[in-house]
Amino acid sequence: MHLQQGGIAALRQLGGALRERQFGADIDPYDSGAGKVKLGLAAGQWRLLRYIVTDLAMWAEHRTSFLIRPMADTRIVAGWLVTRSEPALTTRFV
Repeated sequence: MHLQQGGIAALRQLGGALRERQFGADIDPYDSGAGKVKLGLAAGQWRLLRYIVTDLAMWAEHRTSFLIRPMADTRIVAGWLVTRSEPALTTRFV
């Protein structure tokens, strides 16, 4: 299987898993700020990854670095927010 085709297939599977988790997330409909932030960060990560995998021009090192850095930064922030488990802190990222 071609590398890009394999990446796209894996990306679709990851997108399906993310969608299932979003629908199954326990979010308070009256105060969903923290939930929106966490789901928004995850969706943003997925979109950037999708852009890298599906656009062969982005596979060039000088182009991909502009997307990899924000993805790494977002992963660090998201991990920190989840471990802190403070809704008030999380909603400040809206």
